[in-house]
Amino acid sequence: MALVKFFKPKLKITMKGIVQLILKNPSGNINSILLLENMVMNKGLEFITSKLNDSNKKIKWCILGTDNTPPQPTQSSLISPDPSTFILITEKYNFQNKISFNTFYSTTEANGVWQEAGLMAEGEEENILFARITFPPLTKTNQQTLTIIWDLIFERR
Repeated sequence: MALVKFFKPKLKITMKGIVQLILKNPSGNINSILLLENMVMNKGLEFITSKLNDSNKKIKWCILGTDNTPPQPTQSSLISPDPSTFILITEKYNFQNKISFNTFYSTTEANGVWQEAGLMAEGEEENILFARITFPPLTKTNQQTLTIIWDLIFERR
């Protein structure tokens, strides 16, 4: 009988998300920037593995909400989402080990106080909460735009 040895690789591939929320006034001057790390949900990890076999599923939307309960891997939706903020991602970029999803809210969109954001993907029967962040209250008025730059970074460790 042959002896089979299993060797565990010393390097691990990890994924993290870095999110920027940029609030600007109508003249384009920056009022504030928040830089945060997100948690990728269990369903988000399942989405990545399913993506290897199904090119029809895509990360497509961003949504805002008002709850600041810390993210948990088992969450499948924002705690207090505002459906009016559910919009298509405006730009996507791939570069080496990073993909960026950029969303833009104009002065007429998403006015209010926000404490959570979600990155959403297409699912079979329902949309998938791919990743979620919470942050201190961010007030957006009709005198400001909001740009969300959501980076997913794959690394070896």
